[in-house]
Amino acid sequence: MMVARKKSGYVTGWLPAIVFNVLLFLIPLFSVQVIAGTFSDSVDQATPTAETITETRKTIDRTFEALAPAGDGARASWAELVDRQLDARNTSAARGFLLAAPQLLSREDARAIRAAASDELSGSADQRLLRAALLFLPNDVRNGYLESARPKGTELISAEDVEDASSDPEEADVSDTEATIISFPGSDDTSFVDPIDHMTRPADFYVLGTLEDLANNSRDWLRGNRRNTIELKLTGLAMTGDPDLINVSPARLNQAASVLKTTIKSGRLGENYARSLRQRIDIVIPDDTLQLELERALSEVAPLDVRAERVREAFAASIDYRAAARLAPEFNQIGRITEVTGPMGALSLLEHAHSARDIRRARLVAEAGGDRTVALTTLIGGRTLSLTGMNLQWSERTILLVMALAAACIALLLTVISALLRMAFGRPVTAIF
Repeated sequence: MMVARKKSGYVTGWLPAIVFNVLLFLIPLFSVQVIAGTFSDSVDQATPTAETITETRKTIDRTFEALAPAGDGARASWAELVDRQLDARNTSAARGFLLAAPQLLSREDARAIRAAASDELSGSADQRLLRAALLFLPNDVRNGYLESARPKGTELISAEDVEDASSDPEEADVSDTEATIISFPGSDDTSFVDPIDHMTRPADFYVLGTLEDLANNSRDWLRGNRRNTIELKLTGLAMTGDPDLINVSPARLNQAASVLKTTIKSGRLGENYARSLRQRIDIVIPDDTLQLELERALSEVAPLDVRAERVREAFAASIDYRAAARLAPEFNQIGRITEVTGPMGALSLLEHAHSARDIRRARLVAEAGGDRTVALTTLIGGRTLSLTGMNLQWSERTILLVMALAAACIALLLTVISALLRMAFGRPVTAIF
């Protein structure tokens, strides 16, 4: 009996000790995994969900409401914001302020705008809201916006012009000009075409130049002009790289490279992000490899078109596609931002990015707010990126890790309680262990 009792006490003594030590190891491990999963800078899992877009949109609207001027001057201040962006040729921001009219104007004006938009039957919700908001602008600001928003190669024709032309068909000659007819909510003539519906967004934004330009810049680079190295490599990567191997569509790759090149050239790219991007581009196209390939390509005198083709082959041979594929998520993000907000909007967001995580945030606020985001950036700058609510990335794996961490903490707590009770009563409590 004495032997059995000693053996039983021995077993109940070492088992909690082993459990305690195992849990001390597992809890920090799970904690590190949870932190890494929720605060990761990776952009691979950055496709916004409908829930995050909706919540971010609400946050953007609340921010506009907090910035709205109080009193009777709200409409004048709002019109001034629109006019200021038109003077700066930032049509995206001007359109954003129009779309944010219900948040920036008085309650009475906001109700009137929503009512006018609800009476409209054609177009998207934003287009109906935009047409309604235009009614509240002064005539000069409204005309300035319509002029800036119309597609190139078209003329704005008023209802009076149409009536004059119809009364004298022989004098009406519009064969050489595509006409965009102005119409506003409440118009009796439904045949008018709204210029807002035809406002084009330059989704094909491209500033990379030609292969001949790349050849000339490469020759200057070989001669020691290394000031624009990152721009040269971005251009070469977009123009000569295989989009399938990089895992980016040609349109997105060209847009991303064009926006990044423009932001870098204008000095608007954040210093930290510019440094990080430069380091990664140097891995994709190493200086030594590129110099060797370009020296071979340009060693012989040849016509410009022949040199351009040789330079194209030199860049294509210099690309490390494994490293380039790691940049694909960022290129996709930047390309999508450009599609949603236009080049000016993308530039205004990228200049506040300091890491790949900020690029992910910029993508989300762009998806949620569109041109509203561009307008808000002109007011609060980089704080716009903090409106995303993306501080925690709750994937399925992270949720399972949190559950495991909670279970480990509970088990550790029960082990400690069992040990304390054993010390107090001299025997283990079987209800716990």
